[in-house]
This record gives sequence, structure tokens and C-alpha cells, in this order.
Amino acid sequence: MHLGFPAVFVTIFLVACATNTPSKVDVAVTPSNSEQPAVAGATKPEYDDSVPQAKPILGDSPAVTQNLKTGMKRLTALLSRSHIQAFDSQRLLSQYYFDQLIALEFSQQCLLSAEELSALRQTYRDDLALGLAKGLLDSSLSILSLADERKQQSLVYKIQQFEPEQAPVSQHAAHELSACWQQQLQDDLQWLARLGLDTESARQFVYKRYQLQLDTLEQNTDIHQFDRLAQAYVKAYSNSESYHSAEYKEQYRKVSNGTYGLGLVFDSDTKGAKVKYKRGHSNSALKVDDVIVAIEDNGRVIPLLGEELASVVSLVKGPEGSTVKVMVLKANSNELVTYTEQRIAFKREMLGYKIIKSHPKTALIHFESMPKDFAKELEAALIELQAKGVDNVLIDLRNNGGGSLTEVITLPGLFGITEPVLLVAHGKDSQLEVEAMSAKPAANPFLGKVTILLNQASAAGTEIFAAAMQDYGRAIIIGDTSFGRGTIQQYRSLSRLYDVEEVFGAVQYTIAKVYRITGEGLQNRGIRPDVELPMVRPLGDKPLDPRLKWDQIEALQGRSRALQIDIKQLQTKLKSHYDLTETLTEQQVEQLAVELALIYADLN
Repeated sequence: MHLGFPAVFVTIFLVACATNTPSKVDVAVTPSNSEQPAVAGATKPEYDDSVPQAKPILGDSPAVTQNLKTGMKRLTALLSRSHIQAFDSQRLLSQYYFDQLIALEFSQQCLLSAEELSALRQTYRDDLALGLAKGLLDSSLSILSLADERKQQSLVYKIQQFEPEQAPVSQHAAHELSACWQQQLQDDLQWLARLGLDTESARQFVYKRYQLQLDTLEQNTDIHQFDRLAQAYVKAYSNSESYHSAEYKEQYRKVSNGTYGLGLVFDSDTKGAKVKYKRGHSNSALKVDDVIVAIEDNGRVIPLLGEELASVVSLVKGPEGSTVKVMVLKANSNELVTYTEQRIAFKREMLGYKIIKSHPKTALIHFESMPKDFAKELEAALIELQAKGVDNVLIDLRNNGGGSLTEVITLPGLFGITEPVLLVAHGKDSQLEVEAMSAKPAANPFLGKVTILLNQASAAGTEIFAAAMQDYGRAIIIGDTSFGRGTIQQYRSLSRLYDVEEVFGAVQYTIAKVYRITGEGLQNRGIRPDVELPMVRPLGDKPLDPRLKWDQIEALQGRSRALQIDIKQLQTKLKSHYDLTETLTEQQVEQLAVELALIYADLN
């Protein structure tokens, strides 16, 4: 993905209550009961994208600049026109938008009391999105203003604990959340002591960190405000959508240029960077949900407390082959462990295979993405394997996030499928237009036995390929239920050629849903294996998106052909050799998958 490129391209990506004393704000995304008339027989008011009613201003609300108006008009027009999600009313969209904005802006503890959250919901939740398409942003900016004010109050209060002789603190200390801010300060100091910092070093670190955060907060521009609103608005459509600011794209370009990482994908964490998942080529000792909390440099510990995710990534990255020493908070034990990790190149175009020495007619093929021209690479590998006498292949698609749709629909043809392999639905609800997409016939298709290994992180294009192979009886699917990403997404910049400068970012959004030839959707359901293996789930308990739900459409009649083998017979043979009551390691999964492929080859 080229984040700075303004052109449009289509691909499938792999892309999920306060109390009076401080606690994390409850931001569950659920429509309110106000969607129903309050009194029997009452008429529910009509909601459209008109001018919302005047709302109370929270603090010094920033001015609605031309940049804010232009950016939001472009964003709302794009998603309203092109996204497949159709909201029943602007009220429902407003509710999702409000929930996402509160989740993003008040994710830190100690910024809202229960009463304040309730008041915000009552005042803003049902019509926050009204008027956005016309550049009416006063209510949204008012919420941003409140968030910034609270963050500033919290930081000033903490800083003044180190400067008791400075300005009086009564206006902040009197705030009902000040006890929580005091506890946060103590927690930060105790955490740094756990990392090995002495008392004075810890005090200096948090003081400087709070000062830096306060300075950053005070440098907020109208473009920063738009970026924050845009992120909440796109997430209102579904958790699969994302907005990348122009600043983010530039940071990504700088960090990625000539530097290499650990093969890990991170999420933000208050203490540093949490491992979201590991790429297939990663040799890192870190596990999912482990948190990098400090970098060690020449014996000096550099805490990552309060660092922005982009800054953490820049610290982790470096020249290929170099090492970085990281201090890690282990997810399973809450222990601090130090690892020396080697930086490696991220090789997206990775396809490899090996012939099983003890069974020279069986080969293991592995690839972790499907980039441009990948189908040609796989076809060449299959031809080479057939020339060596291979007639049974195991395809390992664990952690494969898919790739180009053009490549995906080509793959089934390499295994003799020339019929429709998926259904693509464009449009909204009743206006859906369904298109059947067929595989391209290969000159020398592989017609031997095929076993496909999936895990929870097998997604999108991988699922389309596996579904086609399963629906036409060309492969047995083993492993774990796949991710469940049954959408096609598009990436488009909000900037225009005539803009004086590129101040707006880009949106990744859903333009279509994909279905099996049986009519069953892949979204939120995934591919269920014929033989399930007890595997580690790299993404943990992944919540279902309540907006892009599973559904089904009319099947292509007479197309699906079940695999002509006795699955129970296969499972019985497997259980007679292996104990499947305990979770297997990745190496054990591969060994067992090879055994399954050999058993399958001997059937029929």
C-alpha cells in the first residue's frame, strides 16, 4: 500500500462508564432506545442531514475554519456515495459517530465523570452527524474542546505537583477528578521505579513527559482537529474503515525509508506499544498482547510511557541486521523480560516450498500475501513441483492477509477450477448489484490432492481462495476458523490536485461485500475448517463488528460440489495418532498438517 499515492486502487485488506471516581468511559456502540417512539401512537420525527438544533458550547470551542468545512464535506460525500453501509437514519449514524468520538477522545481515564458522560449523551448523541455535510461542525468541535480542556487540566495539575511554589492549583485541585490525576501521577512514578529508574530520575522523566504532552496539546491546529473528527466518522461506518492523516503518511514514509523492524504490528498502549499480531516472517520472541515498555541503549533505560505509537515504532526500527534491546511486559504473566531482537526486512512477496523428504510426492507451500503478479509465481512453483513428481500439496495460509482481488480470483484456476469462484455485491441494501467472478483457466493446472491450512489471521483474499477450493471439492480445509473479512475496500485521498498543499489524509473504506458461490457471506463468519486443530489464536477473542454483519444472498445453483471423502474417517485416523486436547505450538501444527495431508492423499 502506497499511502501517499493519490490514485484510487481496489484491493482486499486484512485488514473490532465512567463513575464519579475515575474509570474508563463505556463506549459500547449500540443504538439508543430513542430510535422508537416514546409514546404509543407517537410519530417518530424525521431526521435528515439538515441544520441541527443549537447546542450548548463546551468551553472555548474552536472556530470552524475553511479547512474543517472542506475536509468534512469531502469525507461525508465520499462515504455517503460510495460506502456500502446504508444507515436507516441520520440519527443512527449520529449515535455511532458520537460513540466513536467519545471512545477516541476520552479513552484515557479520569477525563469524564458519569454525570458528564450522561449529559453529553443526552445532548449530542442523536444528532451529532447532522449538518456535517454542510460544514456545520460546532457540536463536534465543542466535544473536542472539552477533551482538550480536560487533558490540559490533568497535565497542569500533575506538573504543579512538582512546582508547589508556582501558580495556585486550587482551580484544578477542586475538580472532582483531581484525586484520580494524583493517583495517575503516583502510578507513573511507581511504574518507572519498576523499570529500574531511581526516584529522582523517575520524577524528572514524568515531569518532562507531562510538559511535552502539554506543549503538543497547545499546538493543536485545525487540520489536527479535522484528523480527529475524520477518524471517528469513518469508524462510525465500521471498525474496518480507517483514516490516515497527511502527517501520518509522512511519518510512515520517513520511518519506512531504509529502516527495518521486528516483523510485528503494534497497537497503542499507555505504557508503550502492544503487539497486535506477528507477521509470518517474524522471528521475534514477543507474543501477541506483549507490550514493549522501554528501549535499552548502552545500559540506559528509555521508558516509552506516554509515547505516541509512531515515535515508538521509529525507536524500534533501524538498519537491517542490527539489534535492539527491548524491555517487555509479558501479557500472560505481567513480568518484565528483556529481549535482544534483530531487525529484519519485511518481505511481502514471499513464496516458498519444500518437498517432504520421507514422502517425495508431497510438498509444503507457504505464502503470506498475494501481491501483484503473485499468481504467476505460484503457477511456476506448481509446474516445477509437478515436474518433480509431486501430486499432493499442503498450502500453509496461516497469517495470510490476502491481497489483490485480481490475483485472488486467478488462484483457483491454477487448480483446475474455471467456473465462478465468488459473488461480489455492490451498492446499498435493496439496490445491490451482484456480479459473479470466474477463475481464469491455467495452461497446466495442478490436479493432485490439496490441503489448505488456515488460522484466525487468515483473511480476506485468503478466505476467498479457500472458500472456492472448499466449495468445488478441490481441497480439504484444516486448522482454525479464519478471520471473517468478507469485504472489498478502496483507498482514496481527500486531497485534490488543485489544493495548494496536501493537508488532508486518505480514507480506506468498504465498497463491496463478497460471498461464496453458495450465497453465504464471509463477513464475521470466515471459513470453517473440515478438520479443526487446537491452535493458538493470534488475534485473541476478536469482537464481531455490529454494523457490517454476516448475511447471505441467492446461491449460484448447481455450482457447489462437496468433497467426496469421509471427514469422520479422516478425523478418526488423526485422533488415533495424536492428542488433540491441548493447544499445539506452531511447529506442531505444521507437523500435524503434513500428517493430515498424507492421510488425505491415501484416502480414495
